[in-house]
Amino acid sequence: MFTYDKDDEMYVAEIEGLTFCCEEIQNGSEATVKKLVEAYQNRFSNIVSFMLPELEEFYGDLTIDEVVKNLGKATINLDNNQVAYAEQTLDNTHIFCYEFDDNFNELYYFSIDG
Repeated sequence: MFTYDKDDEMYVAEIEGLTFCCEEIQNGSEATVKKLVEAYQNRFSNIVSFMLPELEEFYGDLTIDEVVKNLGKATINLDNNQVAYAEQTLDNTHIFCYEFDDNFNELYYFSIDG
């Protein structure tokens, strides 16, 4: 499932349009990835709603559909429970990040970096 990326010095797996990364593969990492794919997909509308207020503050009025269309691929870091959208196309410059609990039930610390 995971392959080692020498450039980033991380293990990487791509599943159903999501990229997962970690510095070391832990016992149970594959089961965790499968659980997170399902949780991310099930809570995706909540995730977008969580990001929307700060995105609107930065970019002006946006619809949920515009955000979904422009987010790009999510990269989920298993080491720190952080999601990053480095390929977003709202401006092609910034990276959107937030932290999550084990099942995306709680989302924290959304930021627009770059």
